[in-house]
Amino acid sequence: MNARPWLALGKPAFAGLCRPAHDRFVAGLKAPRETQENLLKDLLSRQEGTEWGKYLGIHRNLSAEQFRQRIPLTDFDSKSFSTWAEKQRREPNQAIMVPGGVRVFESTSGSSGRKKQIPYNRALLASFENYFKIWVYDWLRHGPKFKSLRTYLSVSPALRTLGEEDGLLDDTEYLSLPLRFLLRPFLSVPPTLKNAGDLDRFRDLTCAYLAADAQLELISVWHPSFLSLLWDHLLKHRPRIAAILRDGKSFGSGTERAIEALLSAQAFTPEQLWPELKMISAWDSANSRFAASQLRALFPHAQFQGKGLLATEAPLTLPLLGQDLGGIPLLTEVFFEFRDAEGRLFWIDEIETGKTYSLVISQKGGLLRYPMGDLVRVLKSRRENVPALEFLGREGEISDLVGEKISGTYLRTFEDSLVSHFGFLHHCLLPRFSESELSHYAILFDVANERLDLQSSVARAWEQNLQLSYHYRYARKLGQLGPVVAKRIPRLRERLIDFYQQRQGAKMGDIKLKTLITSPVEAGELWAKL
Repeated sequence: MNARPWLALGKPAFAGLCRPAHDRFVAGLKAPRETQENLLKDLLSRQEGTEWGKYLGIHRNLSAEQFRQRIPLTDFDSKSFSTWAEKQRREPNQAIMVPGGVRVFESTSGSSGRKKQIPYNRALLASFENYFKIWVYDWLRHGPKFKSLRTYLSVSPALRTLGEEDGLLDDTEYLSLPLRFLLRPFLSVPPTLKNAGDLDRFRDLTCAYLAADAQLELISVWHPSFLSLLWDHLLKHRPRIAAILRDGKSFGSGTERAIEALLSAQAFTPEQLWPELKMISAWDSANSRFAASQLRALFPHAQFQGKGLLATEAPLTLPLLGQDLGGIPLLTEVFFEFRDAEGRLFWIDEIETGKTYSLVISQKGGLLRYPMGDLVRVLKSRRENVPALEFLGREGEISDLVGEKISGTYLRTFEDSLVSHFGFLHHCLLPRFSESELSHYAILFDVANERLDLQSSVARAWEQNLQLSYHYRYARKLGQLGPVVAKRIPRLRERLIDFYQQRQGAKMGDIKLKTLITSPVEAGELWAKL
């Protein structure tokens, strides 16, 4: 369906649907403590009707302090919480923990590497939709002048070989039917493409739809490497994608132009293919910042906006135009507590500029006082009376280049057996961000027998074990990560100690060697030294 006939009617209607959520959010920023207390009453009134709520003695009149005293910090690893969560899983339509019952379970991954099933009810889906509405209305009001509103919203392929039948595979699935109906004519790539079958077919068709849309103005993806991979795929398979465009009937009016560009002997740039592109939205903080910088260089003609902090559990911080860094907490949808390094907890109006906190949230899907494990720094920039928060990364020992979330806890489930099998004197796993090839993991090791050539077998063994982790396996399947490489480093332990002594200025006896390096910056410096 062509967007042009819809433009006069669709844009005002879309803005009209989005504006109330935006106005409520902006009004809430003027009195953040009151906004959060009103939200808490709403959360408690929803939760008091669940079996879990009755067990905890929850009622709508609890104050914030009483709520904190009565409800312990709970996550999926606590025995009581996991028991209730499993019952909810068995009886999804009942209000066991989740007010109103569960619409869908969305997979995430915890610090142990195992997946967790986050329940979504109507209210939590509405929270994600309100996040989307505020974000879109901010763009329509304060962004560049859009002409066609042609948009690419990320779609993930349904890779059923992974055994994941649940979950939401494209961004429009978070939206209600009226918004989906209004949005559909403006989408460059139809959401149904998630059912394309195999991964190559999915990429071919995605690239074909995008190449044919010369009016594309807005791109929204999650990890920036996803868009870079699509561009690389487009360049590498130009004849094949041109053939798809030639044979297809649903790619719009720009098909002939796209075929001509794809089959041209000369290379072309994103700006030549999408001259109207105005904005790109993707993650750009913590471990995503390297890939985001690559995307900025690839698309210099488009304005780039970071995503803020969205988790499977809830939408947390919202980027707004004019905000150079970080995002504003979504106070109208998520109840926040901020925990410092000493374990002390603070409300939204008590946090201090420049300090780092770990987020504890309560949301409308049934998670109460849930430690997210996300570290944020409070910035000087503010909207009304609320500071922006910069996402720094995951709390604890977790490496996360593209969402694979490899943790030290997970490695310890198998690394001892591999160390024994190969006879490692020392080893170290590190993330490798690369500008010339796919990012990947490298296992550095040292063995006593200098004659042994173990690199290929070591790499294969670590790859097999890492692929037991759901999100690592998914990133590999999507092509966002390359396979593990192995490198033997003689005197590895000594060289690591020398590296950290020079890097940190620490006393040699105080250095604690890690077998998992979580920072790509630190890993890059180490790789260059070895």
